[in-house]
Amino acid sequence: MPLARSLSFLLCLVVLAGMLLAPATAGAAGGDFVFCNLHDAYTPTHYYSDVFSGDPKKHEDYQDAFHAYLEAHYPGVVGDVVCDFQASEARARRQKDEQQSTDKRDKQKTIETGWKY
Repeated sequence: MPLARSLSFLLCLVVLAGMLLAPATAGAAGGDFVFCNLHDAYTPTHYYSDVFSGDPKKHEDYQDAFHAYLEAHYPGVVGDVVCDFQASEARARRQKDEQQSTDKRDKQKTIETGWKY
């Protein structure tokens, strides 16, 4: 019985060490690919950035930069920028496509800006 307890204890330590030392995946960190969008508060228009590689820790930088870009290129746009992170480029593009399809179904205009950070 003491041997079984010792083995169980060692196994728990090995599992715990594996969990602590395992590299974080992009999904766990919130994603490595991002796109941003803004729904204009006064018109039925959504502005979209392109998908780009990004760091979730810099989401406010991306939001601020995309908002500044929109103000410079689309005067009068009003609203908050939202950036959506995904674990892969394909998932980010799929999410963006789904949002744009919903916008179009809801009779919203979508503008693809091509902007990247």
